Amino acid sequence: MVRNYRIEYIESASGRCPIEQFIDRLDEDTRAKIDMHLDLLEEFGLELGGAYLRKINKKPDIWELRVISKSRWYRLLFVTRPNRHIVILHIYQKKSNRTPMRELKVAIRNAALV
Repeated sequence: MVRNYRIEYIESASGRCPIEQFIDRLDEDTRAKIDMHLDLLEEFGLELGGAYLRKINKKPDIWELRVISKSRWYRLLFVTRPNRHIVILHIYQKKSNRTPMRELKVAIRNAALV
């Protein structure tokens, strides 16, 4: 697979990576599905398109990567940076049709750090 984009996860000031911690707590099949979607994002970036991506905020531009596994919805919120760089800001399990404001606020706060 061609790696056209560089993906990294945001870390806390103490060096923790909440995104990796969240993913590590999931079952093996769900982790594999998330990894597959991240591989696609790494290859195609924002060109990946509608079934996988959606812009959910302007200023800062925050996108969501949509993953469905075992009838559960997961969302990885991210921003793009120059030189084909993607920073994953937040991940959560979606339980309603709308993006919860508290989840978006976490992503906005983290976007200010990158």
